[in-house]
Amino acid sequence: MARAISADGARAGAVLIERSYREGEDTQFLRELVQNGLEAGATKIQLGVHWPSAAADWRVEELPDSYPYTIRPQRYRMVYYDNGCGMGVQMVDYMAGLLDLSSKNQSSGDLHGNFAMGVRVSTLPWNKAGVIVASWTREIPEGQLMWLRYVPDKSEALGFYEAATLRWTGDDNKPRASEVAPADLFPEFVSDRPEWLGRPSDSDEIGTGTMLLFLGNTGQEHTFLGPEGSWKTHTGPNYLTHRYHTHPPNVDIRYEDPRTGDVDAWASRRRDRVGRTTLDGSSAGSNDRVFNEPIRPTGILMSGAISTKGKSQSATIALPDGGKMLVNLIHPDAVQTGGGRRLAERPGISVLYKNELYHRRETGRDYQKFAISSANVYRRLSIVIEPRRADNTNDPLGGVFPTSSRTSLNYVQPATTTTAGRDLPWAVWEQTFIDNMPAFVVEAIEASIPDDHADIDQEIVDKVAQPFMEMFKRMVWFPKTNGATKGTTTGNGSGGATGRHRRRSAGGGGNDGPTPGGGSGLNASGHEGGVEDGDSRKVPAAIPECHFSADSFDDEEVKARPRIGVKYIPGKTGQLGTVMIDPRFPLLEDVTKYWVDHTAPPQHEDARKAVQVVYKTAMACRVGQILALANEQGLTEDEITRGFMSNEALTASLFGLASEHSVIKARLSGRLKKASVS
Repeated sequence: MARAISADGARAGAVLIERSYREGEDTQFLRELVQNGLEAGATKIQLGVHWPSAAADWRVEELPDSYPYTIRPQRYRMVYYDNGCGMGVQMVDYMAGLLDLSSKNQSSGDLHGNFAMGVRVSTLPWNKAGVIVASWTREIPEGQLMWLRYVPDKSEALGFYEAATLRWTGDDNKPRASEVAPADLFPEFVSDRPEWLGRPSDSDEIGTGTMLLFLGNTGQEHTFLGPEGSWKTHTGPNYLTHRYHTHPPNVDIRYEDPRTGDVDAWASRRRDRVGRTTLDGSSAGSNDRVFNEPIRPTGILMSGAISTKGKSQSATIALPDGGKMLVNLIHPDAVQTGGGRRLAERPGISVLYKNELYHRRETGRDYQKFAISSANVYRRLSIVIEPRRADNTNDPLGGVFPTSSRTSLNYVQPATTTTAGRDLPWAVWEQTFIDNMPAFVVEAIEASIPDDHADIDQEIVDKVAQPFMEMFKRMVWFPKTNGATKGTTTGNGSGGATGRHRRRSAGGGGNDGPTPGGGSGLNASGHEGGVEDGDSRKVPAAIPECHFSADSFDDEEVKARPRIGVKYIPGKTGQLGTVMIDPRFPLLEDVTKYWVDHTAPPQHEDARKAVQVVYKTAMACRVGQILALANEQGLTEDEITRGFMSNEALTASLFGLASEHSVIKARLSGRLKKASVS
């Protein structure tokens, strides 16, 4: 008879299911389904549309007792199949047993165990009309079927989930009733299964495996479009690509995709999975297809292993906790454009744990924290962070472990740090990448930075930058034989007035040369406090490089309110970063137009360049001043970024550069129109 899914009572079980479901994401059930299939030894996994119930003449022959829902035909319902080992006689315990950890022989002390969410928790709350579960094993080759559903009470909050009572007539013509019934008595559910599931193969062996069909909350939803019916057709396959780093050998995971959001058009599209036929029997065009394509894991896509357009460049960076960072730069010709399932092939930043990827980030602002601003670079750059796994919640070496919902990761902070809490150490990972950036990434960044120093007027640089540099001098230590001050050499140190710019030579070729105001902090050689002989002296403060680059600002930042016009890209430890300015920012366009309007046509280009050189030099000084003052006050990098150096704060600083009006005027002296500029 019916069996309630309990946790210290049926209603307590329902409360636990609902609460745990809310901790997850609406795509989480896909992970639970695939993970169960992989753990069952499946080599074939299929997700897609249950085509029989999408037909106009489909109907359910026998409903459970006291069933309050109406299951309608012509609905596109999500279905899952795999060829794993199946559930056999343990099916009831697996699907309707207590909500505890016993089903997988795990204990709550297992920090890395795969428990708590599961298929039931991730699917039942949005399928109150039912989840049909069928399984075939060698011991039960005819298969068996269960109908999990929600039983409402007087109050919705008092309902519970159960394996419903199913009724049929046995071979002896006697009525039968149980929560498990022979699968072949329900052809309306199981007739669409692949040929490898539940039917004899060429070797006359039963095709073992499992099937799940999702009926929705009322029996009338298009569950193929997710729990809320709001998914795009590529949401599911893209999620699975971004969830798994690799697939086990010889595993084929496929997912149907109608490739159009017009649900009414699906019936007339040719179905790759169903004999290339259409649901309504019409003749489909060559491009009107319901594709059934394999899911490619992130690792193989980012490595370029299956690309015919060019292989990726790869590197591994060691992490302080003993983990590693996997870096792939996709070949420019292999970069996918457009939307839909092509989005699955776009790089991102993820955290790898037991072959699964978490905390995916992919916006320009996310890459900015890793010192990547150019869209030409970050649209090709994959960063997969694989930290050490924690042995326990007090592991002195630190490491990650998953939350019970398997939707995110926690981090045990190493004993060597003073950081508290379970937050992932993104700042450490970002700086580790910056300090150890692979050469091919550096080269790609260099190639993407505009070579905009050819017409910088040193007089203007001195007028804007030099006063700042002299005003904010700082004390540095440098090695010197028989010096009076003891110190320690630390390589590049942490600040100096001279940096290195890329700039054109007189012949048009590229060369590197020291440029005041381009500080990378290369003058400082160490700090006081040590055993080496040396002296200390005051040097002018350094200012970062600054470039105008529209490519460094993505659509999200352009459309933001307020719009982002400036950003600071961090540099290596102890070195300055780079300031990027969007030349399309409305204020700059207005200023440029003003000066162009006040110059003769032959001098229009000079006017545009004058605005850029003055604004970028002044902005670099602003950033340098913030860094110098913050350093004097002992602020941390995070405090500086949040308080003074956020994209929004730096953008606001653009509006304070009107004081440079006279500098632009001086720059254009003799080239202005006769009407004086006020």
